[in-house]
Amino acid sequence: MTYKTEIEELPDNRGWVGYLKNAKNITIYKTSNFCAKELAITALNSRIRMHNERYETTIKEVPQVSMFG
Repeated sequence: MTYKTEIEELPDNRGWVGYLKNAKNITIYKTSNFCAKELAITALNSRIRMHNERYETTIKEVPQVSMFG
C-alpha cells in the first residue's frame, strides 16, 4: 500500500498541520496544530516511525527543513 505525507499551512497564519494518508487519500493520522513547520514535520516523522515499526511498513519520513538558515 502506498502512503502520502502532507504538511499544510493553515489559513490566516494559524500554524502548520501534518497528514499521513493512505492510497485512497483517507487521512490515517493528523498532527496537532503547530506554530512552526519544523515542529509539525517532527511530529509527523515520529508518527511515521511508530507506524513503520508497528505495521512493518516502509513509509519515507518527511525531510526536515530549517526556517533559520
